[in-house]
Amino acid sequence: MLRFEINTTNKSISEIIQDIKNITNQNKGIYEVIIDNLNPNANKFYLSLCDQILINKLKIKWFINTIPNINYNLNFFKKIRFCGCFGIHLDIISFSDSLLRFNKCSFNSIDIKNNLRDAKNGGLNTSISFTLGKNETKNDIDLCLSEINDNSLYIDDLGRIRIKNKTSKTIKFRSQILNTAKKNNIFILN
Repeated sequence: MLRFEINTTNKSISEIIQDIKNITNQNKGIYEVIIDNLNPNANKFYLSLCDQILINKLKIKWFINTIPNINYNLNFFKKIRFCGCFGIHLDIISFSDSLLRFNKCSFNSIDIKNNLRDAKNGGLNTSISFTLGKNETKNDIDLCLSEINDNSLYIDDLGRIRIKNKTSKTIKFRSQILNTAKKNNIFILN
């Protein structure tokens, strides 16, 4: 399978649609398109993209790489699924609200859980990634492990676990996250 990533930085929707048309015209066969947008207003971007995919009658398989968003809901995920999106990767950093606030995230743990549930119920494959080494405590990790257990029905894949500050503690936390994912039949991508 061919995989293409489209950088959306400083591009209009029409430029992105043209990129998709170029990919589909030049590459006959099975491929998937990754569309990144880590902007807090990504929902508007993706809905506009869906409108243009429908108008241009593009038949593509694509997935999105984004951050949780309070504006993502079941209807949003059903629409992008209808337009060919088959999955979403959420860069959640952590399930700990104190760490999310520390990292100045535009979302909280409730948004993460709602996004995972609605994406799964909307027919999408779901994956998440974490970042370790940013002042997490044992309580933060215990909360993360608990949330993986509690939300395992809505998590298909565990993506990368980035380590910003490699210590024996972060290595141990990474191992605990991986073991919890395995116990819950969550596929580990890396």
